[in-house]
Amino acid sequence: MPSTSVSPGEVPTALSDLLSSVTELANSRASSVISLRSAEHAQLGLPAFLDLFNESWAFVVRCEVIARRMIVGLRGVVVSQAKLFLQAFHQHRISDSAKMVEDEVWGQVEVSPESQRQVDIIVNAAVSNPMELLLKSDPSSGSRVNGSAIQGIPPSGRAKQPNAKLLIIEERSYYVVGATLQVMELVVDYLKVIVNISLLTTDTMSKVIEFLKVCLTTGFSFDGCQPLFSSLVFQLPNLPSCPRCRGNALGWIEEHYGQTSRQVFMFGS
Repeated sequence: MPSTSVSPGEVPTALSDLLSSVTELANSRASSVISLRSAEHAQLGLPAFLDLFNESWAFVVRCEVIARRMIVGLRGVVVSQAKLFLQAFHQHRISDSAKMVEDEVWGQVEVSPESQRQVDIIVNAAVSNPMELLLKSDPSSGSRVNGSAIQGIPPSGRAKQPNAKLLIIEERSYYVVGATLQVMELVVDYLKVIVNISLLTTDTMSKVIEFLKVCLTTGFSFDGCQPLFSSLVFQLPNLPSCPRCRGNALGWIEEHYGQTSRQVFMFGS
């Protein structure tokens, strides 16, 4: 077989082409393996999927740095599986929310310190990334835990605090039912996805909006909630707010619940 002679000036170019081909082949083989388990990966919990995502994404980035160009094979598969995971994650929580409303007895419940902290996290997430939302690797166990459990005292080591009668949101107090606190916990799960997988931020925000719409629609259409809803509509004329705000509220109610709400409102006025 005839040998191929390469001049000294062509050596760097030849090595660069070879390195680029090798990295592209490695990405192609890895993407084939990962694609075979797309269904299983979509059903993983967030910590487990985050490990898979971070390792795969880091490999893609290192290969692209070495090859000095974008390699789309594995990158596309990782992005696709992240979106499949988010869809499965979202559908699971939609089902959970429907079950919560179905089982709700619509009675006031006490607010545990953990539930209050969940709501505080949601409020703080509007301007920062609370440490509790960050999932970090624990070197001692090899698993992922919340950032607060690494930097502070673990929950099991904290002093037991009594439950509160009301939920506090930005210095205002609210009576709540059990389903409300459970929904807040699920919202925190969505925020964890946003903070830990920034690639999914836009998609996750749309899922959060859809999730809250489903919770509201399911709650107000539930038979046990109709008296409460009618009572709220009945009191709308007495709210100390501007007519425009009351009109907007009534418009939203009519759009979602038809003429019944208008009849209730007119009777109340």
